[in-house]
Amino acid sequence: MMKFVFLVFLSLLALASFTHAEVREWTNSKGQKISAELVSYDKENATIVIRKKGGDRTFTLPLDTLSEVDHEWLEQWHGEQEKKKEAEAAALAEMNQKGGKTFPLKSDGDLPTAYYVYYPKNFDASKKYPTLIMFAANGKGERMLKSIRQGCDALGWIAVGCDTFKNGGNEEEFFKRFTDLLPHIESNVPHDPDALYMGGLSGGALRAYDFSAKFDRPWKGILAYGGWLGPQGIETETAKKMRVAIVNGDRDKNANHFVERNTELLEKNRCTVKYITFPGGHVIAPPDVAEQALRWIAEQE
Repeated sequence: MMKFVFLVFLSLLALASFTHAEVREWTNSKGQKISAELVSYDKENATIVIRKKGGDRTFTLPLDTLSEVDHEWLEQWHGEQEKKKEAEAAALAEMNQKGGKTFPLKSDGDLPTAYYVYYPKNFDASKKYPTLIMFAANGKGERMLKSIRQGCDALGWIAVGCDTFKNGGNEEEFFKRFTDLLPHIESNVPHDPDALYMGGLSGGALRAYDFSAKFDRPWKGILAYGGWLGPQGIETETAKKMRVAIVNGDRDKNANHFVERNTELLEKNRCTVKYITFPGGHVIAPPDVAEQALRWIAEQE
């Protein structure tokens, strides 16, 4: 399994900052000393900016007023910063190579879960992306990504397909599993925390509805392929104020039977609902229909 370097990249990005938190003793050419942290180092203009320990004010000092020991320390520090910048650039370049590809990952914890991440073409690791988490009724997450890659490329979205969450499983275990999985996704995928979406096929769509209520995030929308809000008489809770695309095959009698009821229940939760059909049965929508649905979901009011 290819190692994901997003966390490494973030760490390097933080370390490569020209702000230095270490407080050290500086000595000028007259032997006067001051305890301060280095804020910035301008080698070209031969100056540094320091902040006195415990203070807010900064001071600019010419390099020629500093001791030889300070000069040596600055040269060493500057060299370390250059190495960190090179490492950051290498990590960024590696991340950018993921564009248009799918990579497998696995969460930590007592119930590790395999999942797949699709990065859109023209992926830029320095940016954060709307992210769509998908569930399959058969628990095979990678398959869920095939129909939405076109839409993700067009809109600049990341898609995540989760294994294991299948119909007929232990729902208590699935709740615990996603409790571990969701933070792992958030830590390892460069997502926009204010642009999180879920979706799935059949029971996977039901799971997306259910998890939107059980996991406190600002969920923006649901892509529901051939799914409905539980059996007649059961009102599955959902998050509020989402955009929900109900995308069903025109021959999917069961799913289409529940469209009116689902729309009513979702609108009670102040969700905006769009019903989209395509020629077919109880199957995943073709890529052009999936893109249409994603474009609509992305139209935030």
